[in-house]
Amino acid sequence: MNARSLALLLVTASFSTACATQVPFQSATRPPDADCRNRPECDVPVDPLNGMVAENMNLSRGRTSVLKWTLAGHGGRYRWDGAGIFFEQAARGVIHCPPGQSGPVRTCTNNGGEGSTGGKFKYDVRVLDTQQHQVLFLDPFVFNR
Repeated sequence: MNARSLALLLVTASFSTACATQVPFQSATRPPDADCRNRPECDVPVDPLNGMVAENMNLSRGRTSVLKWTLAGHGGRYRWDGAGIFFEQAARGVIHCPPGQSGPVRTCTNNGGEGSTGGKFKYDVRVLDTQQHQVLFLDPFVFNR
């Protein structure tokens, strides 16, 4: 493959991602809530073919936990849209997600909140469906209880 063909392929691939429409994920069923209280790690599968992701992640207030999302790619059909996991502003200081993550797993660290910073934090899960050229998104919650 020559340089011109490679450049055209890269432009086409990035154009198709940039032009993907954003669609709220809808499913008749959702996985059960993730009960990760008193655990050092909370591993939540993200599977667009099986209800996407649990509506709630329940964690222990005041206890540090690693939050982990593993995307089922289904043979390359699904991949993270950018960072894939995006927390609301209110989560700053409680939940930290390092930038530049790659591969099927995304992780963040939740310090469990202290005092008034415990509580409920909304986040977005964004997954690109490469067959439909759509970004599927869902907005579940993390609860520090």
